[in-house]
Amino acid sequence: MTDKSPNIDVCKIGGAEFAFVYHRNPRSIEFFPLVWECARKLRDDPRKVCSSILVSADITCRLDQIEWAYTTPFYQSKLVFYFGGGEILYVTLSNRNVLHSGNDRFIADDLKTYLKSGTYGQRDGGPRDITLEWVFYFAPTPFRRSKYLVCEPLASDGPVVLLDTKTFIRDWREQSQPGSKLANLVRRRFEFHEKGGNRDDLELINSTRSLSKKWSLVREMPCGVGFNYRGEIAFSNGRHRTVNLANAGSPYIPVQVAVDQEEVMRDRFEWPGVNGL
Repeated sequence: MTDKSPNIDVCKIGGAEFAFVYHRNPRSIEFFPLVWECARKLRDDPRKVCSSILVSADITCRLDQIEWAYTTPFYQSKLVFYFGGGEILYVTLSNRNVLHSGNDRFIADDLKTYLKSGTYGQRDGGPRDITLEWVFYFAPTPFRRSKYLVCEPLASDGPVVLLDTKTFIRDWREQSQPGSKLANLVRRRFEFHEKGGNRDDLELINSTRSLSKKWSLVREMPCGVGFNYRGEIAFSNGRHRTVNLANAGSPYIPVQVAVDQEEVMRDRFEWPGVNGL
């Protein structure tokens, strides 16, 4: 730590309280849990936590313009936010886990000592490191009470592509039209509710915004989208989520794709804001 006498402030988010220290050179924030609720809050929505800390500190800058570190007695997470097309698109959390012996206290118990020394409760012979990394994607949903959907870290290694909502919905709708070649080739019906009969893709695509407003999730997995052997759009999961995101006003939809389909998916549907357009 470069500051010998750091200023420790507190930010309250719901039932969670974080202590944090702002360093001006380089511009960085290190924040710490004061209650157990903090871990869940950060896991649920790292964007909201860090945005709230900026507001508490009266700092006017984007999340990606700060070096972030979340420190507990057991690990430190480096958070790196990525910006494009006027939006924070995703954040990576890289954990450097330091395993301690017999240390189950919050770091807040001895926060000032930690900040002055830069170390906390290391084992004899130094810390053992385990490095883990998670990626959270964000989709802006201005027409919902929850203004962002947080996409959970991935369970597999397939790449994530941010699809342009208008282009993707347009092609999916065209594919599903009753007189089109594609619809004649692959006319499918899906079970929508156990007792509600069947609804096809076109009916789902044409769902109204008022129906999507009932969708209250703030965390989800990226949709699973690919192409079948005819080159048609096909879902492994997330048809309803895709329509809800479109109705909620998101300019892009995070989807996970197979590695061998990533290039063609980007060529056809990638949101231009990824490249700053």
